[in-house]
Amino acid sequence: MDTEAEARRFTASLMAEGARSEPSAVYYSMWRTDVASAAEAEETCGARDRWGSSQLSEVAQKTRLLAEPLCEELGLELVDVQFRRQGRRWLLSITADKPDGITVEDLKKLSKELSPLLDIEDFVAQQYVLEVSSPGVMRPLRRLEDFERFVGQKAKVVLWQAIEGKKTLIAEIAGVKRSEGCAQVELETEKGEHIAVSLDDINKATLHYTTEELIAGADKRK
Repeated sequence: MDTEAEARRFTASLMAEGARSEPSAVYYSMWRTDVASAAEAEETCGARDRWGSSQLSEVAQKTRLLAEPLCEELGLELVDVQFRRQGRRWLLSITADKPDGITVEDLKKLSKELSPLLDIEDFVAQQYVLEVSSPGVMRPLRRLEDFERFVGQKAKVVLWQAIEGKKTLIAEIAGVKRSEGCAQVELETEKGEHIAVSLDDINKATLHYTTEELIAGADKRK
């Protein structure tokens, strides 16, 4: 893998004028996580509330309801929505993907069409920056469908409550199980232990790659 090429990040910015007193910066970004930034990616992937969870902020939830049908219309998949304070500013972050690989033009189009919808609905009280980006290799896993899609791959799963003293698991996604009122993710640890975790018990989860796998070019996104 050409890590230098993989590490290349394409970023364009547009100052969008709207109803707010000052223009908000809208960023389109696309990147692949390289070896040097892998640790940082694991750090910043945190604090993402699973869709449908009561922990999901009202702003993120309302944004998801706007962005999800728009993504479907554009042939994209909505991966993640976050609304958080970053330094002195608020960041509304949209992560989207595409089966055959998302492009900067795809991100631009999504941002261009989503931005006026946000202005019309006007449910964000704070002045904020809208960021639309691709997920990179350390892709977040939120829904049962996400785990199902990446069966056979390793994931880093952080639980709300510890299991046998561990809140963080690095394990292979062995499968998913659906039953009435219950959704479970089946994991297999490196020791061959099988663990079934309720989706409600997962705080956050991402695909996981070792440094060696990243060097070998192990970007296995489907």
